[in-house]
Parts: sequence; C-alpha cells; structure tokens
Amino acid sequence: MDSKSSVALLSVASNVTLTALKLAVGLVTGSISVLSEAAHSATDLFASLVAFFSVRYAGRPRDADHPFGHGKMENLSGLIEGVLILVAAGWIIVESLHRIIDRRFGVEANVLGLLVMAASCVANHLISQKLFRVARETDSMALEADGQHLRTDVWTSLGVFGALGVITAGKGFGLKLDVLDPVAAIGVALLIISVANDVIVRSFQPLMDQRLPEAEEEAVKRIIAESGAGIVTFHQLRTRKSGPYRYIDLHVQVAREMRVPTAHKCAHDIVEAIQKALPNSGVLVHIEPYEGHDDLAASPEVHEQAKRAAMAVAGVKAVPHLTARKVGSSLAISAEVSVDSHVSVADGERIASAVRERLRKEFPEAAETDVRIRPGRSWAHHEPDRRRVSEALANHESPYVSFHDLRVHSHGQKHFVELELVVPARCTVQAAHELCDHLERDIKAVFAGESSVAIHVEPCDEDCPKCAIRCEFAPARP
Repeated sequence: MDSKSSVALLSVASNVTLTALKLAVGLVTGSISVLSEAAHSATDLFASLVAFFSVRYAGRPRDADHPFGHGKMENLSGLIEGVLILVAAGWIIVESLHRIIDRRFGVEANVLGLLVMAASCVANHLISQKLFRVARETDSMALEADGQHLRTDVWTSLGVFGALGVITAGKGFGLKLDVLDPVAAIGVALLIISVANDVIVRSFQPLMDQRLPEAEEEAVKRIIAESGAGIVTFHQLRTRKSGPYRYIDLHVQVAREMRVPTAHKCAHDIVEAIQKALPNSGVLVHIEPYEGHDDLAASPEVHEQAKRAAMAVAGVKAVPHLTARKVGSSLAISAEVSVDSHVSVADGERIASAVRERLRKEFPEAAETDVRIRPGRSWAHHEPDRRRVSEALANHESPYVSFHDLRVHSHGQKHFVELELVVPARCTVQAAHELCDHLERDIKAVFAGESSVAIHVEPCDEDCPKCAIRCEFAPARP
C-alpha cells in the first residue's frame, strides 16, 4: 500500500474512533454542540472513506480507455466531500436555531465532554498534519480535502470546548448559559460552510479543465524564455490539471534554418525543464518555423568576431564566406572555411567540428552553427568530373526531384562534390535523408580515390523557374 492509501486509511480509523466518542458523550450530556461535532466527524468519516477509495482508483496506471489516467477521480472525490459537508452544516444550523427558539433542552456539561473535545483537537491536528504533508508530496486533492476537514474539526472542537467550559464555570456561579451551546454550534457550521465552499471550488475547477494557477503558467513561460538559443517565441500555451497530474502543450517557433535534430533537442530540453519544475507533468511541444520578419543581419563586429574565431582553429587557412543573422533573441551562423589540399576528408570534418565548437563557445546564443569545408586554392574545378557526376545523378532525376548548383573540385585523387537537392515541400525529412544517402553512395562510386560529398536539401520554391513545373506533379499528402 502506497503512502497516499496508508494515510487515507489512518484518517478513516481516526474518524471512526472520534465519531463514536463524540456521539456517546453528546447523547449522555445532551449537548447539541457535541452532537454537531459528532455529525461533523461522521461526515469526515464518510469523506475519508471516499478519499481512501478515490486515491486507490486514481492511482491506477493509464490504459487504452483512459490515456490520460484516472486522476480526475480525486477531484470528483473532493467535490463529493464538499457537498456532504454543506449538508451537515445545514443540519447543524437548523437544529441549533430550533434549540435557541425552543430552549427545552438543557445541557449537562461535565469533565467527560471536555476531555473528548480535547482529545479530538489533538488527534485531528496530528492526522491533518500528516494528510497535508502527503498531499503536498503527491499533489493529491483528495487528501488535501480530507486534511481540511480535520483541520476544521480542530477549530470547531476548540469552540465547543470553550463553550462547554464557560457553561460549566457559569453553573459554579449559579448562571445558566446553555444558550452558548447552540450558538457555538452555529459558529461551527459557518466555519464548515466556508471550508466546504473552498473545497468544492478547487475540486470543481479541474473537472472543467481550468488552466493551471498563474504562478505555474508563469514558471512555464520563464523556462521557455531561459531555454537558450534557438527559441524565437511561443504561442498557444494550454494547461490543465487532472488529479495530481498536469498537462501542458504549446507551440514553439524556432529559426527557419534550424535542422530537425537541433529543433528536437530544443523541444526535449523544454520538456525536461518543465517536468523538473512541475512534477507529474505531461508536456507536448510542437515545433514550427518562425515566420516573423525580424530577421536581421548581425553587426559587422559580430561578423568579424566570428571570422576571427574560425581562423583561430588549427587547419583553417581562410574563411571566404560567413553570414550571421539575428533571429529573435538568437543568432544563426553559416560559414565556409578553406583548408590545405593535403588535408584528408576525415581531418577536414574534424576541423569543421572544431570550428563549430569554437563558434558555439564564442556565441552561446547561437541557435545554429553551419560550417562547410571548401577546398583551398590548390583544388581545381574539373568539368569532366562534373559530367561524370551529372550522369550518375541523371538516374535519380524525376518529376519530383531535381539538382541545382552542382560543383566538383578535384586535387589529384581527392574529390569534393557539392550540390543542392530540391524536393517537394511535402517531402518528409526521413525520405530526403534516405535519398541523400543513396545519392552519396552513387557519387562516391564515380571516383576511385577519396571523395567527400555535401548535399544540401531544399524545398521546391514555387517561384523558381527551374522547378516550379515539378511542384505541379508533387503528390499531395493524404
């Protein structure tokens, strides 16, 4: 049995004992305030039973019919408890007013009644503290509602204890103060109504999928704002709660040139940060490209700083092309670096990785650092090699695929091939990736020596005269 069920069962046992004691003393003394306390404890007993069974049911794992779990059972439990307490409070008020008007029932205040009220205060205080502690740890509305009931018992028992004490003292001076008994009972009922109203409202709101508290939503917004480079803005933040579970979904906009793996990592980092700040949270982050118009070229100082950072990497001989753009609060850097002709393809890739790391260290706000290796001046453009590659690519060309800007550079038995692969905008990343792998294998098969292939995938531009006709034949997604 878990901690929630254990403490709920402890509350049941406590309420059984206190209800029996208060009922016995109330019948013996004729005290309406003690009997009202017995009625209050009886409702608490029923509420604790509801809480016990609700936390057991709510703790069931998700299944095919309940993909979001069973957490709302705790909210339903709290709503039932609140309604029952209101009914009990109404009965107490009606009976107390009847006693005040009729004044036929005397009160026999004795030490036994005082002892029962004192014991009730101590027991309910200890149990309520334990309920609140577990409720905070598990975010359980059912246990919190049960704890509120017992805390109310503490204050009402103190009120009844005080009323009986005054009545007992008054009898010692020959004063008949029995009217204080129903008056104290009415005070008990009003306090019960106040607490019941709070429990009902707080239990009912999640059943209507009300948003999370403002403080929790602000925490989500703060996490997104502090999530680092790549996130431009967000919208459509929706939150709700089901028992102890929170459900959060939002749309995050990233730089248009950001690659899918990078965007996926940004989303994953946001999910982890939210779940760490708000436990028991199911978070869904939808990534979409930023379509705003605040993309600006970075300052000349940023360009120069980026070039100096790239040139500082061993093996880099020149940086013929570098762009840096501001995207919201982020930075996107694209660089082409030249290396000596004797550098192997593997070493060239290591140099490119070192440049990326240097740029990321220099510009922590950079959302994307795209670095490409260019052959140095000793590399030459060979038209025969280009024709051979074109022939290999011709086997892959179709109404849905075309190639732009094919460039082939050679130095001895080393070759560097770069081209743009244009596919329909509806093409999936997975399909484009598989096609790139196939193309790379075929291109490398053209050369006997060492070769490196860089393929840049671009969606078909409707305004481009080279491929607009192909878009007309692009298959629509079903």
